[in-house]
Amino acid sequence: MPTGYTADIKDGISFKQFAMGCARGFGALMPLRDSPSNAEIPERFVASPYHLDHLTQARNLLRFYEGFSRDEATRKANEEFTGAELNRKRRLQENLNTLERYQAMLRQANEWTPPSEDHAELKKFMIQQIEDSMKWDDSSEYLSVPTPQLTAEEWLESKKAKALKDVEYHKKEWAAEVERTEQRNTWLQKLRESLA
Repeated sequence: MPTGYTADIKDGISFKQFAMGCARGFGALMPLRDSPSNAEIPERFVASPYHLDHLTQARNLLRFYEGFSRDEATRKANEEFTGAELNRKRRLQENLNTLERYQAMLRQANEWTPPSEDHAELKKFMIQQIEDSMKWDDSSEYLSVPTPQLTAEEWLESKKAKALKDVEYHKKEWAAEVERTEQRNTWLQKLRESLA
């Protein structure tokens, strides 16, 4: 029985076509492994612009924050605090509502009398499911801590630090993407030369 790589041999494909088809399953051509077997392999790969685009965005954001006045930073810090605190309180109330529903369901499960011994394990299972969910879903300890209110300086420094961290991360990842792309292109070029 032929594989996805050998199916076209019966139709008379060349060794070069066979080798290039098999190459799709290897590191340099892995990005093509899910594309149709007759899809063309590019002469050269191009580095994904994802990290370069995000690097540009992070640099722009850093410049943006560096231009902030104290008044702008105060206003933004207060807006962010107010939004975060409202969100925290909303989520805390949702958490409490969920826990109340779990408690009500747990009471019903505990009070339920299984219709037979064969159903006893079902009751245990239902109770365990509710108790586990109550442990996993209870965020009240985390949500009960009020949002810290930052000064304008603290807020602005945290934004700059985050933007700078993003700049460094995307700079490193862009360099790695360019290097991986060059390695793919070198591997592909050597393969093509060996099949010429």
